[in-house]
Amino acid sequence: FGHLVVTGRKEPGIAMLAGGVGIAPMMGILRDMRHRGDNRPKLLVYGNRIAEQIAYPDELAGMAEDPGMELVHVVSEPPPEWTGRTGVVDGTFLTELFAETPAMRDWLFVICGPPAMIEGAEKALIDLGVGYETFKAATGRRDFFKAKHNYTMLDVLEEWPLFDAVLPEFAAHFEKELKGDWPAYA
Repeated sequence: FGHLVVTGRKEPGIAMLAGGVGIAPMMGILRDMRHRGDNRPKLLVYGNRIAEQIAYPDELAGMAEDPGMELVHVVSEPPPEWTGRTGVVDGTFLTELFAETPAMRDWLFVICGPPAMIEGAEKALIDLGVGYETFKAATGRRDFFKAKHNYTMLDVLEEWPLFDAVLPEFAAHFEKELKGDWPAYA
């Protein structure tokens, strides 16, 4: 416990919940699973404020074509043409998503995003009967998560095997945001 990796875990499936920049470790996990030929079922729920903030859209679309992979985009401020899910990845959303799939309660849940999303996800999943031992979560807020779980996103990334491969690509994607080419995250 303490690292956002799934190697060595025996759960029958992997559910990943990402909010905004929390997609970075999920991409490493998905790429690693693909590379190792790990064919367990996978679900990625990826929330963003606006559709233009979706990182790796083409790669994610390609991964969604893999057998056993399901991708759910959630946008809280959708454009008029948006046909995907709307709202935020919170407890209510997750309760609705997972309530009808009791088999997923035995999966590994990997969560990375804003603290409110993580807290809401943890509560909703526990209320649905998911064991806390099947959670792996991280957030960029060092003070919040260090106190709660004795590790931080920085600790995770420093030991994450694919970090060096993903960081440059991720940074390039968000260069637009840093330059002010689109609205920053709320």
